[in-house]
Amino acid sequence: MHFAMIVSCLLLIAGFTASASPLPFTTDYNVLVFTDMTGNNLSIGGSVAVARDATFTGVSVASGNNGSSGAAPNSGAGAMNLIVGDDLSWNGGQLVAGNGVHGGLGSISGVGVPGGVIGQGATPVNFAALQTQAQNAATSFAAMTTNGSTDVAPWGGITLTGIDTGLNIFTVAATNLSSTSYLNIVAPSGSGVLINVVGNAASIQNAGINLNGQGFNYNSNAADWQNVLWNFTGTGTLQVSGVSLGGSILAPYGSVNVQFASLNGDIVANSLSASGGINNFAFNGTEPEDPSAVPEPGTLLLSALGSTLILGRMALRSRAN
Repeated sequence: MHFAMIVSCLLLIAGFTASASPLPFTTDYNVLVFTDMTGNNLSIGGSVAVARDATFTGVSVASGNNGSSGAAPNSGAGAMNLIVGDDLSWNGGQLVAGNGVHGGLGSISGVGVPGGVIGQGATPVNFAALQTQAQNAATSFAAMTTNGSTDVAPWGGITLTGIDTGLNIFTVAATNLSSTSYLNIVAPSGSGVLINVVGNAASIQNAGINLNGQGFNYNSNAADWQNVLWNFTGTGTLQVSGVSLGGSILAPYGSVNVQFASLNGDIVANSLSASGGINNFAFNGTEPEDPSAVPEPGTLLLSALGSTLILGRMALRSRAN
């Protein structure tokens, strides 16, 4: 369901009555970048949209997670799995499924496109509108009231504990996240998890990241990890390296630098540099039960924007198919 649904799910969480079941979703982007993206020796399971330049070396796009579980990439004659607003430089790799388009110059060598073509043309994405939507969403999520506890052990380990069957909201200082070698999220199976990272720059490096005592596993707990969102509102860099990380990343103001890591979720970032793997496990958030909640006018506006975005993307996909 990707970015459009990340916004829709959590904006609804902000103030509307609902059940605690997963929301319906639309398929959108596994990776969404608002400026430039660089990829080296990288496999991306789903579709990619980059507002400005994309520079790829040894990159596989729409790989379908290399045969593991998770969402399949867009398919069909009109499927568009790579959208680059400006220039595309791609040396070695494959667009495994669907087509690609770049708005500027294209320098493409040694790239297989077995399911379609890559060409120059108009890009069917309003990146400016998406960026505004993402920034507003991230800011709104960061302002939500924490209902879970964050415990930092003397040795630096972090335990996030929530009991809400709908949405568990945590706040973690960027300094604590950057220095830890272990983080465990404790929350009811099937519940939503929002982790607000507070600080201008942060890192998740060489750490064990667990959900109810287990790291991301394709076969046993992928569905629960798909309910996890890491929200980073800093304008600096979020460094992710040497880890297998479950959950989606929302960092519309900052740069995300992924090195030798496996990310199992969506990435929305201002800029992105990546190597390793980004697997197509779409964010699948939940709504909490809150019959007494009354939405603020701003929440109503943002929710309407989120709904409009989803409808627009559904229309675009309908035209493409």
